[in-house]
Amino acid sequence: MSHQPRLVATLTLGCVLLAAGCSDSGSSGPLTPEAFVAAYTDIRCEQLQPCCEQDGHPYDDQWCHRYPRYGAPEPHLQFSYDEAAARECIRRMRAVRDRCSGADYTTERACFEVFRPNAELGAPCTFDGECKAPGGEQYPRCLPPGPGAGSVCTIVGDPVRALAGERCGRSCSYTQEYESCTELFGSEATCYRNDGLYCSGVTGTCAALGDEGDACSFESFTSTCRDDLRCRLACDPVSGECAGTGTCARRAGPGEACDASDYDGCAGGGRCLTVDCPSSASDHDGGSSCRDVCVVPGAEGEPCADTYYSGYACSYPLFCATETRTCERPRRQGESCDGWTSCELDLICDPDERRCQTRRDVGEPCSERRQCFSYRCSSDLDDDFDSAATGAAEGTCLEPPRTNVWDCSEPPSPIPTPSDAS
Repeated sequence: MSHQPRLVATLTLGCVLLAAGCSDSGSSGPLTPEAFVAAYTDIRCEQLQPCCEQDGHPYDDQWCHRYPRYGAPEPHLQFSYDEAAARECIRRMRAVRDRCSGADYTTERACFEVFRPNAELGAPCTFDGECKAPGGEQYPRCLPPGPGAGSVCTIVGDPVRALAGERCGRSCSYTQEYESCTELFGSEATCYRNDGLYCSGVTGTCAALGDEGDACSFESFTSTCRDDLRCRLACDPVSGECAGTGTCARRAGPGEACDASDYDGCAGGGRCLTVDCPSSASDHDGGSSCRDVCVVPGAEGEPCADTYYSGYACSYPLFCATETRTCERPRRQGESCDGWTSCELDLICDPDERRCQTRRDVGEPCSERRQCFSYRCSSDLDDDFDSAATGAAEGTCLEPPRTNVWDCSEPPSPIPTPSDAS
């Protein structure tokens, strides 16, 4: 199983990783990593200012410079800095200064070369992106060799089937269509869930999947129970925090009570849906007759489950027809419709005509943003990302937005800073 290398340069808002200074890449002095990040940010803010103003968004230069626009690696991580590549990145960025979308593909590729992985195979590491690729189709991973060991850069080959009690590096499961794996250690030895085994992060060996009533946990987000069971954890109803271990339990069958927050609590492809709500209920808060039970989505022609939200009452891509309360195929272009989910995937239920139609081009009439290919209608602007359209006729589809309020100035509800999120 191949793994794509992680690109260090994430040209997004919010990566506060290096202190920024001021420098010009064309100067004769050295371009330090800090000066490079500052120069990149200066150029990107220069690009954004006219774009924000053209889109009708107030521009705040201090806000734009608050977060460096190049996500450089933290100094303690194992990356080498290429000053020549940094200068080339800045040169290319200046060449596309008038582009509201920022760097084009060739410029982005040049800027991705500024910081390169520098950890050799076998060297300690923090994450995959620090590890040097040896070339070819092989990409290194940052994994511990076994339980309790520190992570090192390693190449993990194709899976080799392991037996119960043998050392292992990962758990895999497969169907006729695909194979999925969860890697824990730097070893090709693989425990297959199809064989009733998983790779234990505690012992580093293949262990048997749990039967009903057995203790269980999640190994890299994967349950240690048999696939037909669920690992039921004890969770605090107020905080939502759950214990690290639980008990293997059977999934609820159709019509049986379930927990709507438990995505795999129903057996046989069922979904935990809310039923028996009075028509006036706005929410199922325990004060109404609403119940959460397992429901198997209906096949074509079958009655829809009487669920609070009908979008999951039928098997994909069917929808629940309001007039017949049966699961039907999506409607084709020009056919009548009764909701956004009732049309084929590339169509919408036009609110004006009540028929399935294609979305509309820039300049065509609209009453809702969903009618437009650009998802932008002058009569239905998104307050979080759009401003009042300047010079646009009322009720017309607009050009796709090039910027949003978060690009241009501090929004009314500030996005979390790294210190807030920690």
